[in-house]
This record gives sequence, structure tokens and C-alpha cells, in this order.
Amino acid sequence: MQTIERGGYTREQILDVLHAKSNTRKVRFRYDLLDKNENYIKTLDCVLEGEVEMSAFSTIKRTAKFKIKENYIPEHIERATSQVKSYSESTFTSGTHSGTVATGSSPFDGGSWVRITTPNINLLTTNESTFGTTTWTSGQPHPDWNTWGAGRGTWNYTTDSLGGMAQYITRTATSSLGIDLKRRNISVTAGERLYLSFFFKPVNDPNGNFAVPSYCYIMHNDGQGNLWIGDTNHNGGYTITDLGDGWYRFDGAVNADRTDTVGVLIAWHTSTGTNGAVIIDNVYFGKTAPTWSAQWVSGVIDISDSRNTKVVDSRVNFQVQTPSYATAKLESRVSTDGGATWGAWTSEVNGAQLSSLPYGTDLTNAQIQFRFTFTRRNITDYVGADNLSFTIDGEHDVIVPETTEINYLSDRIQPYMEIQMPDGNWIDFPLGIFLLSTPTKRDENNGVYREIEAYDGLIILNDDKFTSRYYIPAGKKYTDAVIEILISAGISKFNITDSSKTLSAPIEFPIGTSKLEAINSLLEAINYTQIWVDARGYFTASPYISPSEKAVDYEYLDDELSVIYNGIEEELDFFGVPNVWVVTQSNPEKTPLVSTKINDNPDSPTSTVNVRRNIVDFREVDDIADQATLDAYTERIAFEASQVFGRLRFKTALMPFHEYMDVLRVKYDPLKIDDKFSEVGWKMTLRAGGEMEHEVRKVVSI
Repeated sequence: MQTIERGGYTREQILDVLHAKSNTRKVRFRYDLLDKNENYIKTLDCVLEGEVEMSAFSTIKRTAKFKIKENYIPEHIERATSQVKSYSESTFTSGTHSGTVATGSSPFDGGSWVRITTPNINLLTTNESTFGTTTWTSGQPHPDWNTWGAGRGTWNYTTDSLGGMAQYITRTATSSLGIDLKRRNISVTAGERLYLSFFFKPVNDPNGNFAVPSYCYIMHNDGQGNLWIGDTNHNGGYTITDLGDGWYRFDGAVNADRTDTVGVLIAWHTSTGTNGAVIIDNVYFGKTAPTWSAQWVSGVIDISDSRNTKVVDSRVNFQVQTPSYATAKLESRVSTDGGATWGAWTSEVNGAQLSSLPYGTDLTNAQIQFRFTFTRRNITDYVGADNLSFTIDGEHDVIVPETTEINYLSDRIQPYMEIQMPDGNWIDFPLGIFLLSTPTKRDENNGVYREIEAYDGLIILNDDKFTSRYYIPAGKKYTDAVIEILISAGISKFNITDSSKTLSAPIEFPIGTSKLEAINSLLEAINYTQIWVDARGYFTASPYISPSEKAVDYEYLDDELSVIYNGIEEELDFFGVPNVWVVTQSNPEKTPLVSTKINDNPDSPTSTVNVRRNIVDFREVDDIADQATLDAYTERIAFEASQVFGRLRFKTALMPFHEYMDVLRVKYDPLKIDDKFSEVGWKMTLRAGGEMEHEVRKVVSI
């Protein structure tokens, strides 16, 4: 039985209204339309009549009937959200390459990717260029380099580098100071373009003695003088780029002044400073310009949508390879006028929303572009990107054709009985959540009407059957097995009282067994009630308790506030009522169990004492948890069988709080009835002045 108190009112206050203690009661009915997930859609105004029925011994216990006047929703435009655009780029053969190349052997999938062009040919060895990864003699320059300006500073190694070791120089006097490549065997031809790049980091240099490496030369081997990298007579020059983290890059180039073999000098000159230090790393000397940064720009990508579409979400994904001190940055920009004008380039984050497409962006004439920018500080590093993709979700217009107000295939109806309290407020009692059959319709009084039969959630379990043999292992808790089957049927609302009893042997249900049958079989094995669905749509089961041991849920009395209508029917049928029950467990994988119950109560009209013969009810069960459960199960069927002879049918005013197998006290003096009964069925006609029919069975001790 539902809890009667609600809405801030006590049980007594609500019952006083239902029994019309002070005034005529006022009731009304509400029908809420729910979607397939039982989310509220709207309150229906098209339900003309309703009826709800509970039958404890039926397969589907709670059913309903509704008469509906069909309402149609005319064709209209709705706003819908869906993925409107997607894009992926994995070859990078299109677009504009500036220092990049689309090539194979992607480190991510082995296919094509975009990266900085093949590392330039460095005429220096790896150790000459990067100073290696191991230390050398303290107080000396790297073994492949000579000191320049001996007596004006000190030389050493440092790990404050761009990887491995780096050259460290400290100034102690003015004039030129640096390092001179020992080799003079690099062949050059007169007029040949030569490139020198290196990275440097001034340290503790307040006077800027190492700010500009202006003393860099191509060192000839013929003893006829050297060539300054900035010599304009030979188209020389250099730039210095601040990299923002204390490091700078020197980029110089000059045309060779004569044919010879050469080396290179890296040095700084000052006539005033005698302090400060500098770190040198990753030297490049070659005949092709080094590529330290590069860029790939995609072509224009059309993301327009003509359905009045606005952005609600987007996602961009990409992969990058960035060795130490290398960077790979993705940016995008958007045009909303077909490419006439463009927004600024904005940085993107892998897995995040596209920064250039904020919520609400109009996609009617939208286009988008991407660009990758790569940088590196080691000329041999491979820096690149792969697998660029994005998706855009948009809200857009959708033309919805004319349709019925109710989707009979998936919607649910939840009826309520509402009661007006003396202060004018209304409270409600839910009467169930019902799935709808596909009804027939007919033309009547210039309208279309449907008579609908509806069923509670047990229809889901009854219709859902195992498509392969369903195996439950020994040791599994019965209630856990029940819950797993419920979840497999898509059911998430349940109140299954936990039991510690476990299967002593495995169980298999054959193909085609309904999930309702399987669940009730498991519940029977632990002497639980059959599964039923309450008024709020929760699938419910709990240990069986004999009505003789349960407290009375509600009393129907023929007093001055009686809601009982005249015309109670009492049926007494003693013929064939068993008085001996024998139940055995017949599972060959388990120890045989037998339970016997004899009704020899002299106060019971069907007992062996009174009828003077044994009427035996013999049953077999496939599975039962243990002997105690079997005994309780036998007690249960004995009790239920003994109630059959005393049936009562009566009508009352509508009382909306009844549920499944409630225990009632009925007192009706005209038939000298004053007993405890178990309610096995009820039916409510949902209209003002409607009646409620009850079927109950007398609770008899055996």
C-alpha cells in the first residue's frame, strides 16, 4: 500500500477528506505523458475516460484502459541538435607548404604526415654541432674546437643546454672571445653561399658583452685572410632572434670570397666589458639555409549549412611529434561571409572545442582554415603532425511532419488521482506507469477516438526473452542474478530487497525463456513475492510474509463514515481445498529436499480433522535455496490454497493508495463479516463518482 501521508498532510487529514468527514470530497484525474525513459513530456487533455486494475495472480499485474480523443500536431519547424559537419586530414598533400613536406612513415600510424622538411645537411659532425652528450676536460673548450682569445676568458662544459652538453665561456678581459673549429678542411667554391646558425644564451651578463656575436668568420686554410659573416661586399649579413626563454638564435650567411677549405669561428667582441658568460649549442654550418621553423596551411574548408544552423559544440583532434625544445602549434580561423573576410588565427588544443567557433556562430556561409606552425632547435629533429580532424554540432531547423500527440510505440501514460484538501490545495496519488498498445481508432462525433489497453512495466520483461542459453553460476546471490536480468532488459528503477542466499548449483534458462519467467523462478527459490511494479514504476520484490503475520494496511468499516457500497458478495467453496501439501526439490545436481505441511487445525473448516480425509497437493520445484526456504515456500502455498474458499467482492468509493497484496480488515454487519483479508485484485474507474472494485481472500490460520 502506498504511504498515505503526503504534501504536508497527515494520514488522518487525508483519510478524513476521502471519507467526506466534513464536506463532499472533490477529486479529479491527471494524465501525464512520459517518454520511453519516463521523462515528463506534458499533461494530456485528450484522455476522456480511464480505468486501472491490479490483479495479483496475473502475469502482468497492473493494467489500464484509456479512451483518448486523438490530437494531431501539425507540420512545424523545430530546432534540433546534431552533428552537422566533420572533417579529417591525414595525407596533408593539399594546402600550402612553407618549409614543410607531406611524407610517409608517420610515427603515429605509419602513413603520411606533415613535418618540417628533411633536416638540412650540416657540414659539421654531430659532436662539432651539438657538443655531444659527455663531459670533457674541465677548463677546456670542446675537443673539436679551439679557444679564441686565450687569456681573455675561461672555457668549460655545461648541461644547461638544448640537449646533452653545451659550450660555456666566461669573459675575464676585453677584445674578441669565442671558439674556433679545429678543422679547416670544409671545401668551398668562390661565390658559394655559406650559412652559419647557432643558439646562444647570455648568463650573468648585465653589460651585454654577449648580446651580439658580431665576431663570426669563415676561417680560411690558405693563410690569406678570413671572411666576416657580415661582409656586405660578399652579400653577407646576420640576424639575431630572441626565442623568449633566455636563448637566442644567430642566423648568418655570406658568399665565399674564394675557393679554399675552411672552418668557422664563433666569437663576441667588446672593448669595454670584462664580465659575463655565454652558452653555445647546436651549431649549423652548411651550404643550404637551415629550416628552424615551417608552416602548413590547409585549403579553405566549407562548413556552411543552409538550415539556419548555429554552433552548439565542436571538437578538434590532432597528433604532434615535438622533440625537446621543438614546438608544433595548430591554429584555425573562420569566415562567416563565404571567405570575404576572415577572423584572426586562434590557437587550438587537442580534444577541446574549436576556439574559432564559439557557441552560436552562424554557419550559413561559414568556412574554416587550419595551419600548423613548427619550430625546432636541433637541425636533425623531425617535428610534425598527423591525423587532424574536427566535428561540429549545430542547432538547426527541422521540418516535423504532422503526427499524433502520443507516440504509441514508445510513450507512457501515468495517471494520477488528485484530491482537494480543505485549504484548497490539491494532492495527488500516482496510479502506475503504463506502456501503450497500438490501438484501433474510429470516427465518432466529428473526431477520431482510440480505445487503448495499457500495461505496467512487467510487459517489458514478459516480451524480452533470452536469445541464447542464460547461465547463472553457483555462488551467485539470487537477488544479484535478478538485478542483472532487470538491467539486461534496460530497467534501472527497482527496489529488490537484498538476500544473502546464493545458488548452490548453476542454473541455465533455455533460449526463448522470458525474463519475467526467469526472475520469478529465481524469486520463488528464495520464497520472495513475485516481481511487481509499483505506482511510481519501480520493479519491486521482497521476502514473502504470510498475510496472517502482517499488520492490517487499511480498514473498511460500515460505520457512519463508511465508503463501502451496498452489494458485498461472499463466496464460500470448500470442495477440493487441499489440507496436506508435499513439495520436493527435483534438481539432480542438488541434494533432494522434501517438505510436508498438514492442516490439522480444528478451527479450519478444511483441515484433516474437520473433513476427515487427506486432500494432498503435491508439487516439484527445480531449484530452492535450502530446506528452510522450502519449508517457508510450502507454508506459503498451503496458506494461499486455504484462502480460496473464502472470497469477498465489494465496491467502495475511489481510494487511490492501494498496491499489491495489501492486507485489509473488512467489517460489514449485514453479512456478519469482520475479518482480515488479503487483497488479490482491485479496479478503479477514473471519473468523478467512479467506483472501486475489490477482490479479497479471507486470512485463515492453518
